Amino acid sequence: MRKNRNRVLYLAVIMCMLLLSCLFLPAGSAYARNYAKKKYNKNRWTLIKKDFLKKDTDRLILVKYKKGSKATLEMWKKVYTETVPEPTAAEPAASENAVAETPAGSTEETTPGAAAETSDGTTSEAEVVRQPSWKKILSCSAYVGLNGINKVREGDKKTPVGAFHITMAFGIKKSPGTAGISYTRLNKYYYWSGERDTYNTFVDVRDLGRSSVAGEHLISYKPFYNYSLAMDFNKKGVFKKGSAIFLHCTKPGRKYTAGCIAVAEKKMKKIVKNTTKKTMIFIYPK
Repeated sequence: MRKNRNRVLYLAVIMCMLLLSCLFLPAGSAYARNYAKKKYNKNRWTLIKKDFLKKDTDRLILVKYKKGSKATLEMWKKVYTETVPEPTAAEPAASENAVAETPAGSTEETTPGAAAETSDGTTSEAEVVRQPSWKKILSCSAYVGLNGINKVREGDKKTPVGAFHITMAFGIKKSPGTAGISYTRLNKYYYWSGERDTYNTFVDVRDLGRSSVAGEHLISYKPFYNYSLAMDFNKKGVFKKGSAIFLHCTKPGRKYTAGCIAVAEKKMKKIVKNTTKKTMIFIYPK
């Protein structure tokens, strides 16, 4: 009896541990690989495009690190090709109450199309299948941290490695227009906080009843923040892990950053114009 009781208790503990591990998995870990692993060196970028093709992510920014502070940046847009499948004689007629199902998370879509003739001479509406693929819309040189990538802490002058969501577009210059993400025009009240209580967040000091906070006074960073995108690196705000990691404009003659990614202003403007709420950025060795 005691052995059975111990066995039941042991199984209960195992089940609780499995449940907790599921609850505390990082966002996206249910489908994302750890692309930083060496085993993906040969096909890393192909896998990223394949893995995210049928997710709701509709823009990819790929930062391919070379050496030193040099990198290449590419931006890809999800596009769709519409096709009408050829009807087959073996397919049974669908009932009036049937509902088409699509796998969870899939971006393959079906929409009503042109009328098709059935075997009995009547017509029915064919379904148009929208098949997703990636189209490159930009490629350019980029610069990362002075000491390369693999950021560990604030001040190490390294750019973080990983996959991140674009959370915000902002700039000193007026909005060039975007593909869906909101754009914030900077003013003298806006900071990116380096203080413990608001670490690594966008702050309007008027909301705090203050005139300034420690961190970056964003409007002072001209021309770097003429156009900029923020990402969710250190989204939990762990103090001193790293803050204010952006994709932004570079300054002529400046071939490194303090940890961000920088491109020519003309390219950055185009990136902002093509950014949506579902854009992701990936930073890995080339």
